[in-house]
Amino acid sequence: MKEMIKIASIAQKIDQYMKSHLTWESYFSGYFNGTVLVAQKGEVLLSKGYGYSNLEHNVPNYAKTKFRIGSMTKQFTAVAILHLFEVNNLNIHEGINKYLFDYPNGQSISVHRLLTHTSGISNLNYFHSMRLYNSAEKLVERIKELPLLSEPGEQFSYSNAGYILLAYILEKISGMSYEDYLRIYLLEPLSMYSTGCDNFRTILKDRASGYSMWGEVSNTEFIDMSTAYGAGNLYSTIEDLFLWDRAISEKKYIFSEEFTRLLFNPNLNNYGYGWFITEDDYTNLLLSRLRVHHSGGINGFSSEYSRIIPDDITIILLSNFDSTPVYTITKQLIEIVLESNYKGSFDI
Repeated sequence: MKEMIKIASIAQKIDQYMKSHLTWESYFSGYFNGTVLVAQKGEVLLSKGYGYSNLEHNVPNYAKTKFRIGSMTKQFTAVAILHLFEVNNLNIHEGINKYLFDYPNGQSISVHRLLTHTSGISNLNYFHSMRLYNSAEKLVERIKELPLLSEPGEQFSYSNAGYILLAYILEKISGMSYEDYLRIYLLEPLSMYSTGCDNFRTILKDRASGYSMWGEVSNTEFIDMSTAYGAGNLYSTIEDLFLWDRAISEKKYIFSEEFTRLLFNPNLNNYGYGWFITEDDYTNLLLSRLRVHHSGGINGFSSEYSRIIPDDITIILLSNFDSTPVYTITKQLIEIVLESNYKGSFDI
């Protein structure tokens, strides 16, 4: 009973905090419209929707609402590539010229460099082509024309182009589409039936509409999700992403000790394979904590997924406003849980 009261207490604090970001007047301090899941040690403290998935029809957000997750897609691409590595279909340390025969400088750009954003490949500019369907082949041809920003391995430079190449390599090696590979080897085995590759043609139940805010709210600019490919084309829910979180944390399915070590080994700029790995300070509590995390942003949507490793705290935010300061809100939620742990109101 005592434990249940403590859980209810922290859930109430989180709920009050999230509600404080729901008024239009809170926009400049961090307006939120979306869904939130907060958990510790596998126990869900709060899983709830706030605001509306569709403003025009007053459809509320709830835990099963599907959001585009933007660059959080990269962790799924990275895991799929490592899965190929584990079954000996790919060597992450070899040059990509083995898989993309005519790629410029392909002998010196390894799969590992693509995974860690250290390939030297420029980021791909979507602005002039985002409204059009882009095949994987067309995207790769455009990337081939990009100049190298630096020699491979010299510096970190965040690149969507690198993860587009990874998805294309996955298709070349497996003989399957990126979408099918993720579904068969990652999503369905973990019962993640509300996660997949998004496109505007498919009728998708519980899909959130995306919005932008520049003084006032507007429908976001259209983007054909083929443009984002393995760098950012997935949709998901907080419930599905929590299944993903538990698989990683509890070493379920393919997430062996060695597998997760590769994923979360920090390289340049503290980037692993699809995740940042940072030591964050929480000054109000005089605490420093190891955090594994990644954000996502795409037209009309913003997201953040964080795991505090020592305390096994999970924070998942999905918003259908692309201006939501998800990092700031996530940090505040982490502090609420940590404060409850270390000041006695949630003694675990």
